[in-house]
Amino acid sequence: SLFLRERNALHGLLGVHYYRDGSYLYVVDTQGRLIFHEDGKRVGQNVSSNAVVRQVLSGQEGSQRVINTLGVDMLAGFAPMQSTGWGIIAQRPTAAITAKLEQLARTTLLNAVPFTLISLAVFWWLSILISRPIRALADTAEHWGAPEAASRISMVNSWYFEVSRLKVAMLAGVSLLQQKMGALEAASMTDPLTGLRNRRGLELALKQFDLLDQRYAAVTLDIDHFKQVNDQHGHDVGDAVLRFLAEIMKECSRPTDVLCRMGGEEFLMLLPETDAAGASIAAERLLARLRQTASPTGAPVTASIGIACSDRYASSDATFKAADEALYQAKRAGRDRVVLASA
Repeated sequence: SLFLRERNALHGLLGVHYYRDGSYLYVVDTQGRLIFHEDGKRVGQNVSSNAVVRQVLSGQEGSQRVINTLGVDMLAGFAPMQSTGWGIIAQRPTAAITAKLEQLARTTLLNAVPFTLISLAVFWWLSILISRPIRALADTAEHWGAPEAASRISMVNSWYFEVSRLKVAMLAGVSLLQQKMGALEAASMTDPLTGLRNRRGLELALKQFDLLDQRYAAVTLDIDHFKQVNDQHGHDVGDAVLRFLAEIMKECSRPTDVLCRMGGEEFLMLLPETDAAGASIAAERLLARLRQTASPTGAPVTASIGIACSDRYASSDATFKAADEALYQAKRAGRDRVVLASA
């Protein structure tokens, strides 16, 4: 038999489970009497009325929140010993458990804060890396029609697949847009019938000459008896004759020469860095070609030409006026000839 109130083997085995935070362990026999308790005075006391004791003596195990005899809120865990029929109950103050949980929560939070901050910093940095090329492409899209749009898009660092595809699509769109804008710009400066420059195209060429301080010879042409061509052959043939003259002008000119249709049967050639003698040679060559080539009327057509050099006049308007006067002189002198304007 055990001397339950003395320091015995059972006390040595179970007494170590008494903790300073108020946790303790007690054992009851099959009759519900205490055979071990932290308070030795209670050993032998019958506690079978305790709900936890009743459960453990019925062979159950589990846990339950209880109020002990001292009025302390406790969490009790219990289990039966199958070999003896005894019941073992361990109780711990709820406040101690709550304090442990709060301490664990604080420790977890303190450990998690640095990781969370580092994670947020990494996510922020990645978001900047991801959004930077998109933002650059969006900024470029606001100036879609600018000449430097393609080069600005090409400079965007498309380091991931989606932006790379967007960049390629935007480059294709800019290229198509600039092609269409270029075509519209060219159309706005081109005579639709002959393909030569119109007055707007002429103005652009004159601005370039002024910018480069470049001298030129102005050669004005007018088809002789063009009204008769329209009256005898119709306007369709008349238009064909205008296109025919434009092609002859292209064949007899240099790549740097500016060829314009001023309206009706009047044409203009600007020959850069050409003096009066050079312009006269070019004009005579063109007239000779016209005389030797059958036009859409079935016979050659002729033209009258006036020449003026820009270095002799104060402005382009004065140069053109002088060339026109020389042209009228050619008409009055019998047509099919070149007249050089007198200074």
